[in-house]
Amino acid sequence: MAEEKVNVFLMGKTGHGKSTTGNMMLGRKVFKSKSSATSTTKDVDFSFASLINFLLMVVDGPGLQDTCMDEAEDKQAISRSMSNALAMCYEGIHAFLFVLQFGVKFTDEEKSVLDALKCLFGDGYLDRMIVVVTYGASFYDAMEDEDLPLDFHSWCRNQEGAFRELYESCRGRFVLVENREKDSVKKQAKRMELVNLAAALKREYAPYNCQCFEQTQFEREKLIVELKVPILKKKIQKEVSLLTAEIEQFFETSSDGDRDKIMDRVRKLLDEIDQEDQRYGHHLDELRELVVSVGQNLDNKLELVRIGADLENTRKAKDKWLMVTSRMLHFPVVRIFAGVALLTSRAVFTSKEKKLTERQKKLQEIKNA
Repeated sequence: MAEEKVNVFLMGKTGHGKSTTGNMMLGRKVFKSKSSATSTTKDVDFSFASLINFLLMVVDGPGLQDTCMDEAEDKQAISRSMSNALAMCYEGIHAFLFVLQFGVKFTDEEKSVLDALKCLFGDGYLDRMIVVVTYGASFYDAMEDEDLPLDFHSWCRNQEGAFRELYESCRGRFVLVENREKDSVKKQAKRMELVNLAAALKREYAPYNCQCFEQTQFEREKLIVELKVPILKKKIQKEVSLLTAEIEQFFETSSDGDRDKIMDRVRKLLDEIDQEDQRYGHHLDELRELVVSVGQNLDNKLELVRIGADLENTRKAKDKWLMVTSRMLHFPVVRIFAGVALLTSRAVFTSKEKKLTERQKKLQEIKNA
């Protein structure tokens, strides 16, 4: 009789025994375990094994950190790993095995990881999920210490909150394993339990394939955008703060070269915002306005400096001209012309001074707004 093909995809948080579970299913050590709190398995590996009437394909997916699912880069890495897995496994995935370590509280953080995976892979992800709870020996030790029944599924049903919700969502497809089990009979029994569950899902649901993955592309990209935008905003706000500080410093030791450098940075930042905005659906308009206002602020301050200088020069010229024309009044020959010149120049200087003062006041109001 031909072997039935069963393809499973392993996922879980780093250090919970995901790769070790894959090795247990294969019956040999193929996948490297990652126990570091600072590293994640982002490459996809796979291997095959024959198990009675089954040809088993095990795909070792990315190891997830406690907080990695909050980062857009990690979601993109997981999406890429799924694309790679589906490329390796053209028949699709029959079951997702999500590995949890017994003794580690299943908190809202763990639930958020599963919610994010559901968003990445669609509703069909949970339909095809089997939860593998590792460190089975610790479970039995805990039950004995607390004088509780040793039945794993009874214990699962007695849990509350997110763990119980997950148990019900998976319709009880929870398997307790001891990855360090030495008894070959017990190890074989666990392998068969997992493979039979995966085979049952294969018969119940169509394989999760490239088409299923593509159907969730919009939601996946939307989720990544929602994560990327705050990061971009934080980065751009930091740049704006630095630019603002440089502008303040510029007016202490100003030079045309410094001004050109600042404006060049403003232009580059605006170009970056435009590029990112096209990629992420115009979520950065507010920041664009902020950067534009920084450039305008620099121009306004420069104009304030120029107006101040013009006012000073105008007043000096006015005082000098008034002094000259006033002296001319002492000479009878030019007294009439000097009087006319005095009145005319005073009016001209006063008008210019008034315009400059009004412009200065308006710019000051803009600056203080």
